[in-house]
Amino acid sequence: MYADVADYSEWRSGRRATGLIFSSSLISQKIGWTAGGAVSGWILGWFGFEANLVQPDSALMGIRLLISVLVAASALLSVVFLYYYPLGESRMQDIIGNLDRRRTAYEESSAQPKASA
Repeated sequence: MYADVADYSEWRSGRRATGLIFSSSLISQKIGWTAGGAVSGWILGWFGFEANLVQPDSALMGIRLLISVLVAASALLSVVFLYYYPLGESRMQDIIGNLDRRRTAYEESSAQPKASA
């Protein structure tokens, strides 16, 4: 999907920004991992989890929710986002075809010798 976004960006702006798009995706993943770890800890704390102790029933319920219902809800949210993702297979084929034509036209115009004055 990142490559699709890079191609879409080039198609829209006329400039290739692959490095920027891929580095942005990496930083967003790192932020997501950090936030996910923090939220998991907060949820466990909210349910009364304490490390290295016998867990109360409320903490066990929190653990069960964290590894089942909350994961399923997150997956469902991801499916909703993917449903609205605008760069489907047919649209990307059109964009890639258009970019190929642009690149070919640019290469042909660059290969022609310039007329002297």
